[in-house]
Amino acid sequence: MIGVVGPRDSVAQVEDVARQMSLSVPLAPRPYRTPGSVVDLAAELDETCSVILFTGRVPFALASSVLRPRSHLEYIPHEGADLLRVVARLLMSSTLDAGEFRVSLDSIETALAREVCADVGVGADGIRTIPLVLRDSGAGFSADEVARQHQELYATGEVDICLTCLDSVHRLLRRRGVPVERITHARMVVRAALERCLLATRLDRASAAQIAVCLVAPSVRARDSGDSLLDALVRDTAMGMAADLVDGFPPHAKLVTTRGAVERWLAGEAGAGTKLRETEFAGIADLGVGFGATVVLAEQNARRALTHAQREGRPYVMRDDGLTSPADPSRPAYRARVTQPATLAISREVGLSPVSLQRLVHVLHRIDSQTVTAAGLASSYGVSPRSARRLLAKLVAGGYAVSVGTEQGGGAGRPQAVYDVRLDRLVLD
Repeated sequence: MIGVVGPRDSVAQVEDVARQMSLSVPLAPRPYRTPGSVVDLAAELDETCSVILFTGRVPFALASSVLRPRSHLEYIPHEGADLLRVVARLLMSSTLDAGEFRVSLDSIETALAREVCADVGVGADGIRTIPLVLRDSGAGFSADEVARQHQELYATGEVDICLTCLDSVHRLLRRRGVPVERITHARMVVRAALERCLLATRLDRASAAQIAVCLVAPSVRARDSGDSLLDALVRDTAMGMAADLVDGFPPHAKLVTTRGAVERWLAGEAGAGTKLRETEFAGIADLGVGFGATVVLAEQNARRALTHAQREGRPYVMRDDGLTSPADPSRPAYRARVTQPATLAISREVGLSPVSLQRLVHVLHRIDSQTVTAAGLASSYGVSPRSARRLLAKLVAGGYAVSVGTEQGGGAGRPQAVYDVRLDRLVLD
């Protein structure tokens, strides 16, 4: 299903184009009156839709800045064809003079507006563009501020009419008696956006059918839990994932299913604000999940994911593109195939694989990187104190850490060196 979020007339246009296309995927329209309701509407659609289509960049940015969506987010950009229709209509109705085309314009780049003017044979020197001050984070947008700038340009006589792509700005200017035309999407632009959404839904279906292997191993933190409890947990997991239990213990149980089934199970286990690491599962067993085109490839990825899970005490998932991430989406992800030159250079210098280097940086973010000791790093990073001392020495030699003193441990041994690790220099692109 494709969710559609936008002003009422824009959503109606998308529905009309979809009917003309005989779109094979149903739409879930959610029109809004003001941009303030965008996030709630998108959150509702995210529960049931594989794709959410926003009818403009503003609602898209507002929603993506807040949500951590499971669905794919798309928006319909305002393109030259949209502006061309409005300019042609104004010239045909004699509302504007081709010799002196003085308009204010938002949401469309100046260069694109100049190209459109050149195509229809009017001068572009009278165009005044108004920036939305809108970043991908959604911060900085204000319909009142955009409308104020339009109105100011008209009041000072710099423009004869205002052109806006924003429904909220259009309504504000009309109420204030300012001449305004709204730039709506050309049908061809809407059609192209719907075709992108249709492709995304097909890819989502193909991804859901991908093979998944889940490996469950007894946790070293719960040796006294008993085999019966672990067996019951594995059976419950297999049922929840609609999986076949191929191999039992030891050293681990192997479940084979599909990616879609695993993702639904993970969403259910981690739902209602509960993280998987805090559930009964995390106290009894370690879980690693791998996706792949074949069972063999999926199991290889599952073994790597299980290694991460056993080190860090939370379930991990490794995708077929090499991205390894905790099942809890709020935790950091590691990429198994790293090609960034900066990361590879640091990796060679300190003698760690790129994945180990990523994990080291995330560990240093969790502890106080300005007062690192070999014992503290060994405990958090999962290596011996001797290996931690060697690693800190390499960081110092590479200029990524400096010794800032010593501290006396709890015993009667020698004082421990204390290091300040310069995280700002361990650049991971």
